[in-house]
Amino acid sequence: MPKSLRIQLFLQALVCLALIVAGNRVLSWYVARVYVAHLVEQNMVSVLRQCQGLSADGRRLRACAADATADSLLEGLSLHLQLCPGSFSTDRVSALCAQLQPAALKWHALAAEDASGPQQSEAMLDGQAWLAFRSQDGAESILLKKSRRDDFVKNMWDLRNRVFLYVIPLLVLAMGFLAWFLIRQLMRPLDQLRDTMARLSSSNLDQPIEISQPHREFVALIASMEELRARLHASFQQSQRFSADASHELRTPLTILRGHVEQAINESPTGSDGQVRLRIMEEEVGRLVDITEKLLLLSRADARAISLELTQLDFSDFLTELVSDAAQFETGLRISSEVEAGIFWHCDALLIRQLVFNLYTNAVNYNIDQGWIHFKATQSEGWLLLSLENPTQHFSPELSQKAFDRFYRGSASRSRRMSDLGQGQGLGLSLCREITHLHGGTLTLSATDQLHVSAQLRVPLRLPLQA
Repeated sequence: MPKSLRIQLFLQALVCLALIVAGNRVLSWYVARVYVAHLVEQNMVSVLRQCQGLSADGRRLRACAADATADSLLEGLSLHLQLCPGSFSTDRVSALCAQLQPAALKWHALAAEDASGPQQSEAMLDGQAWLAFRSQDGAESILLKKSRRDDFVKNMWDLRNRVFLYVIPLLVLAMGFLAWFLIRQLMRPLDQLRDTMARLSSSNLDQPIEISQPHREFVALIASMEELRARLHASFQQSQRFSADASHELRTPLTILRGHVEQAINESPTGSDGQVRLRIMEEEVGRLVDITEKLLLLSRADARAISLELTQLDFSDFLTELVSDAAQFETGLRISSEVEAGIFWHCDALLIRQLVFNLYTNAVNYNIDQGWIHFKATQSEGWLLLSLENPTQHFSPELSQKAFDRFYRGSASRSRRMSDLGQGQGLGLSLCREITHLHGGTLTLSATDQLHVSAQLRVPLRLPLQA
């Protein structure tokens, strides 16, 4: 079973969107770390500049540091600063500050400052990583545990994750809707083209393909399909003309030939070999005449050149007579019927008689020895329902789809049964379908079980235009 392009595109779009979300998280984590590091540098520079000279008064210095970082996201970090030097410092802090000598650390200017401005360094003090910042003159320094900065990033990221958990359902729905919307927009021109091509038939090949506002990417495809439609139309017209012309031209010589053969039969000695051969020739000429008549009628139907001569047909009476005559003629088959009385059909009586007779002949040809044929005709809400059912040994699964194709004759292994009108050319059911369509109905062929075939006809008793 072929895969669905819509489903594949939808899944691929979801995967792409998921990769975008995952990539966004990785990039966001990196940007958050860089941003917080830069923000720490800015805050420390602000503290060093605004609180210069206050290192001896720890209380004032911390208050100043809090004011310097009051408008920053890192306001709470001021509580974790260690100041060097400071009279309030503990022995541990004093020991840390003692290590902040120019010779002990590698100081470098901050990214946003020039070489003469505040400087930064990193040091391992007391077994922990510290960030150190000192003023321009190096007289005052600030220490901050690196883990404090990293904890701040981690806490901020944890908060983002908690919010993200609530956003996930909405995000999934948004991603699904976006993928569906994109697929729908992509497939819309293809759907329009598919529907337009599906509506094309032998009766409307002359109508150009029209797609409303096609995208530029589909213009070449639509132009190719339009070119194909034009070629098909020209080919179909040529085929119609050839079939009609050939059938028309063959009618006269075949009729003359059959007349001469009949005359030769009458003039030949009765029962002679010559008369037998002439009768065989007459049968084959009759078959050719029947083929040309059917081809001519089919060509006219394709060209919509058949005008119906509508009359009121007593279909119940016609079918009853047909069943009675068939029961006498086909002695090897059991003919039965269920015909509802009083069915009157406003139709072309000549074509309908030909339709029913073709269906009957098809049932005879596809029957079994000592088989049967059952007719059933009913009317319901202005519709005629006719079915012909018969047993067969030659039904194949493709018969239901191909039975109405021209020159299709089913199983080639079955013996051909010839009737007086030369059946067996594979045109009878095709002609039946065309006659049914002309009367606004449908004709189907199906297998009721493995050995039974049923032809069903459903047509309005009055044509819509004649109602």
